[in-house]
Amino acid sequence: MVETESGILESGVMSTLVEEDKPHTPVLMAPTPDLLQPVQSDIRLEETLDNSDDKTLDMSSILLNPSPPPAPHPPVETVKVVEKEASDKESNSDLENVSNLSDDNSEELPKALAPANGQHPFQLSPESASPISPEPSPEPPLALRHITLDNPKSSLSDKRYMASADSCGLELTTMMGNETEARSNVIWRGSTLFYTLGNVLIAEDLKTSKQEHLIQHTETITSLAHTADRLASCSAAHKLQPSQICVWNADTLELLQTCTYHEHQIQCIEFTVDGSYLISVGNFKENALVLWDMSNYAVHTVAKTENYVHAVACDPQNATEFVTVGKCVQFWILDHKQELSVATGSLPIQFIRSVGDEAEFTAVTYTDTGMVYIGTSTGYVTLWDPRSTACILHWSAHPQEIDMLWYQNSSLLSGGVSKNLKLWNIQNTDSDDTTVMLHDELEFDAAIVSCVMDEQMNLGIVGTTSGTLWYVNWEDKTSIRLVGGHPAPVNDIAFSSGDTFAVAIQDGSLRLWNYEPLEQAVQFQVVSTSCTCAVFRPGDSTRVSAGYGDGTIRTFDLASVSMICKMAPHRQAITILRYSQNGQVLVSGDNNGLASVINSETGLIMRVISDHKKSNAAVTSLNFSSLSPHWLLATADRRVSVWAADWETDNNKMIAWLSFPAPSFTPSGEPLDKHNYKTLPPSLAQFSPLERDTILYTGYGLLQEILFYNFKSKETVRKIDLAHWATALDIIPNSNLIVVGSHDRLVTIIDYTSGTFQDYVAHGDEVGVARYWEKNNVLCSGSGSAIALWYVKV
Repeated sequence: MVETESGILESGVMSTLVEEDKPHTPVLMAPTPDLLQPVQSDIRLEETLDNSDDKTLDMSSILLNPSPPPAPHPPVETVKVVEKEASDKESNSDLENVSNLSDDNSEELPKALAPANGQHPFQLSPESASPISPEPSPEPPLALRHITLDNPKSSLSDKRYMASADSCGLELTTMMGNETEARSNVIWRGSTLFYTLGNVLIAEDLKTSKQEHLIQHTETITSLAHTADRLASCSAAHKLQPSQICVWNADTLELLQTCTYHEHQIQCIEFTVDGSYLISVGNFKENALVLWDMSNYAVHTVAKTENYVHAVACDPQNATEFVTVGKCVQFWILDHKQELSVATGSLPIQFIRSVGDEAEFTAVTYTDTGMVYIGTSTGYVTLWDPRSTACILHWSAHPQEIDMLWYQNSSLLSGGVSKNLKLWNIQNTDSDDTTVMLHDELEFDAAIVSCVMDEQMNLGIVGTTSGTLWYVNWEDKTSIRLVGGHPAPVNDIAFSSGDTFAVAIQDGSLRLWNYEPLEQAVQFQVVSTSCTCAVFRPGDSTRVSAGYGDGTIRTFDLASVSMICKMAPHRQAITILRYSQNGQVLVSGDNNGLASVINSETGLIMRVISDHKKSNAAVTSLNFSSLSPHWLLATADRRVSVWAADWETDNNKMIAWLSFPAPSFTPSGEPLDKHNYKTLPPSLAQFSPLERDTILYTGYGLLQEILFYNFKSKETVRKIDLAHWATALDIIPNSNLIVVGSHDRLVTIIDYTSGTFQDYVAHGDEVGVARYWEKNNVLCSGSGSAIALWYVKV
């Protein structure tokens, strides 16, 4: 990272990797039936479908792309969690911060039963979960681990025309980024990496970087789970539509079944070790645990928990046992009668004294011997014995909440809000002299919420809330950006004359991407404000200008990776930036309808245009004609001004003023507030690249349509009807196509002449950005933090 006057620059490259794994046969062990008390069930869904045959997981060998990796993170010194001098060698001495239950201050634990008839020696304090739903929590949990999605602005339209595969004009090639709101949404299976972005499940080949997109969900996918031959994805609820669980064939990626039960968001899902059951847990509004029978995809059992649950994990050796963590720790068993029983774990007094009773349990993983590691919202790692349902060990691992744990081969990975991924060596887990030592540590760009490792715990993939997936190599102590994304909504996309494009992000960052291979090259970060728009200077792929929410414009030089100019032409947020055809003039528009004409070389303001300022409506469009020396401004109050420009003599003259009517009510039927334009579809205008003196306009009016208006003859030449309100507009001149992004989550291409159209689905909310890149024949669409890249086939 490089710090400049404007902020922080960050560079990164991508690497390719493949995982190797070995198939294993799960060991199924039955619990002792006479110790368990069944939980009453609530069956609401009965659907049947033939179960596919089990298939062995085939994992190819791990490969690294020979391309040079970026500079690794600074080395982290190996330290122990002991009150001794740090050294690089491990020690077996006792840990001061690790508390065993053999302490005199600890509560006495119930003794574990001896094995009976060769069965698993569990002793549970039977505690039935009430079949009646308790009062839901009044407020959402504060833990980052708990998923609390914002309600999307829109719903997916029921009216859409999807072309057949052989007649599609667009082909979705790439979804950029990883979902920032999802948890445990990364699966590494052979040479394929599964992850999510919005409502799209992405299967990416790590050898070729080619993506396959599974679009079955309509809302944001929040979690993934997998077994040897199946993959499950769950998505949020929206309005009257319940949450969805989609079950896929892991080899063919064929949709096997769509299941619905939860009325609210699904917090987590997990398969039992043999894949015979799928467990889904609702969020704090529901507190429902559902056990799905994978033989017929029907609900087997529903249990209501008294408190909300953050995470679930299944025993890797016993298909009838699992644990849930949240307000408390609960151990579950499916007995021989196919009924659920549950016991709540007990905490030692010493743990309560050191941590307090307000701590929540936020992450969980099993060991290969059936013990359970659980992380807390206060940064502690605890070790639990399911036989006694008690905590037998705990230590302070992080300064903040732990959201991810992964155990394998006597090593434990922990990560969370503190952005640090820690590798712990643990010895003698099943004895009283357990030792824990910090072996290594890596720092990432945001909170760690997903992780998957290989069998040797050397290589893995880590997901963060910044929308990034990192490839981790513990032997080299390096992390490489594998999938880059955006942590906040995308406000604008700009293309250079070369192979670089810029993305303006709500968090104040301007991110520069190389197209082939697709990787983030540079990031300019400005704190305490948003980056609202961006534009490249014509013919110069190294100079990019960005507008910000504080009314400033910054121009950056990519060759020197530096800011070369900063201007403050506005007092309000800048909404749009455009260069003139020759690149000598930069025009900006702000949130109050003010426009500034700026000399791009000196940074001096040549003229301020205030004609649109009377209504204080934001500038929504600014466009230069490719056929004449004209340019236009459009504002949210449905007014468009057309200007004739002579940049050599600094002469701008308004030649047309257009005002488009609108009804006195909003699209939802409420009375129209003339000063609240944010509730209305934007006013979008653009010069036609095919017809001289013609403007394409769409905005809020009596009808959903695109108007073709000739400002010389002052008449509407023709109209094209739209099925949805437009929120983004662009033209593909070589293909004679108009591109429209809609409030109803659709990307639509329309024939410029005939008006025929095709709809495409790839976004989970309103499509706010649609830009065509002529050099690479690519269409970019943006919704929230997600960007989709489409290849134009016609």
